Amino acid sequence: MNELIRIGVDLAKNVFQVHGVDRRERPAWCKRLPRERWLRAVAETAPPGCEIGMESCGGAHHWARQLQARGFRVKLIAPQFVKPYVKSNKNDANDAEAICEAMSRPCMRFVSVKSVEQQDIQSAHRIRAGLVEQRTAKANQIRGLVAEYGLVAPKELLSLRRAIPRWLEDADNGLSDRFRHLLDGLWRDIRALDDRVAELDADIGAIAQSDPDAVRLQQLRGVGPMIATALLAAVGDARQFANGRQLSASLGLTPRQHSSGGKERLLGISKRGDAYLRSLLVHGARAMLRTAKGKEDRLSRWICRLAERSHPNVACVALANKTARMAWAMLRNGTDYQPDPPPDTWEPQRLRTTCRWQTGRTGAGKPLNVLVRKHVIAIGSRRANSPSRPSIEAMQQSEAGYTCAVDSGAGCRMLAAEGESIYGHSLRWMELKPLVDEHRDAPRLAQHSAP
Repeated sequence: MNELIRIGVDLAKNVFQVHGVDRRERPAWCKRLPRERWLRAVAETAPPGCEIGMESCGGAHHWARQLQARGFRVKLIAPQFVKPYVKSNKNDANDAEAICEAMSRPCMRFVSVKSVEQQDIQSAHRIRAGLVEQRTAKANQIRGLVAEYGLVAPKELLSLRRAIPRWLEDADNGLSDRFRHLLDGLWRDIRALDDRVAELDADIGAIAQSDPDAVRLQQLRGVGPMIATALLAAVGDARQFANGRQLSASLGLTPRQHSSGGKERLLGISKRGDAYLRSLLVHGARAMLRTAKGKEDRLSRWICRLAERSHPNVACVALANKTARMAWAMLRNGTDYQPDPPPDTWEPQRLRTTCRWQTGRTGAGKPLNVLVRKHVIAIGSRRANSPSRPSIEAMQQSEAGYTCAVDSGAGCRMLAAEGESIYGHSLRWMELKPLVDEHRDAPRLAQHSAP
């Protein structure tokens, strides 16, 4: 058998299908293995350092950790990215071949392997979410049953908790003895679910206090123990994302795109990824928006202005997007959240002077090459996780008196007037109007850089 360089594994409960290729990309090992022998067979057949790919499904993270402990490089792929590579009919052999082919693509996106601690935290959140769902279903069942006896239950769960004891004690509300006994049993079920949810809340709170990353994440506004631990369980140290936008896009907080023919069309948020974590971030942003009206920091002013000129729900999603990006920077760099520094600390700094040739035409239509000297200054935030930025009015004019142009793409005039930026990003660069003195027509050629 030729030396294997890549193996695709189709996971199942009892049967595992493997598909390995050699250096010439030819199938060299295609076999069906039982659960108790497949790991040993892979360790005996594949050379150390061989790449092994699997779909990110149930049990994939456990097997990935087992293979990594044996010296293999493991890549997990989302099932929707494997599906286009399945040939003809769907079976275990074709699925393993598709996994092996998909993991060889240079631009393929992979899922990071979760640690045992991450899965422990994620299990606590999943169990709690299931209990909350059961409690909601039980409350709705009570509302439907008592409606048959002429009783109307309030909408909120807290009001329902207050109403049930009154119904049980009221002898003149038309409830029979048998139904009172049944209703008392449902009331005990709700109280038992409340106790279990409170127990898990205490466990999650203990994790949030003991983990250093969770403690730092709770410095963000609108982030508490639930969101901090859910972020740790979902993204870990966030090194699988190149920037904060990738994290927010993986959570479905960025616009969905449907463009064609050079015409860009952005729709609502994509709602991809972890719906549980996305809902937590949006609810945290909603809580922050309610308390932002009486504050004067830049983040509060920004979200209040956004809520005034658009729907509050849009502002909440935008703030959740910003929170996810700041959380990525804090996890990736291991830094604390630092709010706005004093205004006098923002001073534009001259970074460099560059020279380049611009090609244009004179008034007579003759070709002209002009040497343009460009001065670049930076006013971006000193901290990657800080939402603050200096205002445009605070910028000092250059010694030559040239006007500044915001290098931020579409809508730069509006942004310069409001001192804002698209999606709340910090304004990173400002460009001075090019200084040219080689030709009398050169200033006209450089007018495109003016605001």
